[in-house]
Amino acid sequence: MSGANSFARLSRLYDIVRSLTSLRQLDKLLDQIIASAADMLEAKGAALLLLDPSGSKLSVAVTSGRNTVGFKNAALAVNDLSVEGTVALHGTARIELLSERISRLRKTLPSDTEALTGAWDVTYLPSGDKGLFQLRQSGTLLVGEYTLEGGWKGSLQGTFVDGKVLLHRIDSKLGRSSDLEGILAPDGRTLRGTWQNFILSGGEATSGQWVAKKKQEKSEP
Repeated sequence: MSGANSFARLSRLYDIVRSLTSLRQLDKLLDQIIASAADMLEAKGAALLLLDPSGSKLSVAVTSGRNTVGFKNAALAVNDLSVEGTVALHGTARIELLSERISRLRKTLPSDTEALTGAWDVTYLPSGDKGLFQLRQSGTLLVGEYTLEGGWKGSLQGTFVDGKVLLHRIDSKLGRSSDLEGILAPDGRTLRGTWQNFILSGGEATSGQWVAKKKQEKSEP
């Protein structure tokens, strides 16, 4: 965070604290606290839930932001079926609970540094030509080799940033022949995008779409 941004946030926090100390009515004070919290975190919405005297129910007492419209006075049971209910039931800090869930989910996904490493079955459209991309990822950099129907083969160079792929296809005889742009699907095993050819040939398309499916790795015997 830059010095200017840090100073701006501290100034904003000071203004918020000063405005809160001037409020005496509880309802207005809670409204201001939730609105200020959403503002400081740049969140689309925020809500304050209160535990009822019996300890069996949480009620949404205060909301702020469009994403929470209609939630005021809604009730949640105190149980393990929601994050809020679990926090109230076990006293677990929300951030710790969310971190634990995120950690478990991350273990099911490929590492960001190797998500594209492997063999990919590729189809070019509109021609329907098929081929194989063998990719190796190191951070945001991609390298590899390819073979296509018709005997075409060569190397691949590119980048993978924020789920977006850019590949330069370099033919073994003709040099740089085309560029491919694409997006990795949420399943982590499908790439879709567009391609553009730099080598003109009569009657053939010079641009189109492409899709690649990651081949299943063979398990060790």
